[in-house]
Amino acid sequence: MTRAHSGLKCGNCGAPVGTGEPVCSSCGVRLVTGLCERCGHRGPREEFQFNRCPACGHRSDIGATFFAPLMIAAAVVIMLVLSFLMAR
Repeated sequence: MTRAHSGLKCGNCGAPVGTGEPVCSSCGVRLVTGLCERCGHRGPREEFQFNRCPACGHRSDIGATFFAPLMIAAAVVIMLVLSFLMAR
């Protein structure tokens, strides 16, 4: 089972934290603080609403939820256009 990437790290050990996990799977500490992957901001987990850093606005999970399907759709469109052009 894969964990949803939240864009946060454990405030204790720095391991990636899955969405909604109450305890760090790496060090076992109760997750009351979060650590931003980009700027290193450390604060109460409640500050990181919607998996967004309150200091820099970083949300690293957006690549998995937005850009990946967009890139797949673009690749399909390009393949369709190329096959159309080659069939002429």
